[in-house]
Amino acid sequence: HGPGQVLAYPLLNLRRQERIKVALVMAKTLPTGEDKMVNQLMVDLTKQHDGIFITQVQSDKVALANSGVDALMSREFDNVEDWRKLTAEVDLVLTGRIHGGMAGIASATPTVVIITDYRIQELADAMRIPRLDMTTVAQVVNAKSSNLLLDLLEEVEVDFGAFERNRKERLFNYTYILQEVGLEMNPPLLEIAKEFAGSRVSVQ
Repeated sequence: HGPGQVLAYPLLNLRRQERIKVALVMAKTLPTGEDKMVNQLMVDLTKQHDGIFITQVQSDKVALANSGVDALMSREFDNVEDWRKLTAEVDLVLTGRIHGGMAGIASATPTVVIITDYRIQELADAMRIPRLDMTTVAQVVNAKSSNLLLDLLEEVEVDFGAFERNRKERLFNYTYILQEVGLEMNPPLLEIAKEFAGSRVSVQ
């Protein structure tokens, strides 16, 4: 199964769970101050679910300390392998940063990106990653739900069919780019690209 199929069922199934183990990646500091709402939301989620924060920069640690979050509830990584190991052990990754989302998806863990700026918007759109926009997040927060996370998951924009098609098409396109510079694609990825090429021929 491709990542799209692997991620689809667990994310849909989470909507029926009462308590979720979630890795949280805080939003970067924004001129609008909207990061404060996102980060406070994540702190509040730890009161209803089993949360662990992944800090990426010093300001994350300061924000957690100011929110009264125990330092034992956070992790910081200096290598991708340990980061992926943690995200593989949770039910969900909720992130205000794109790299936090990539770590979750690479671990085959359901991942939702909160769109806090145009850069993240463009990357999430390009990769068809499940996402929440700030307007939706604010509506859920203001509704003062008894289970914030489950209500957020109900609002997630997700189409794993589009995610999977997009992934295969980009691999297919990369085969030409690599060929032009005399490089070979990783064999398992090349097989996926060939599969996509074959499906295009059959459709035509």
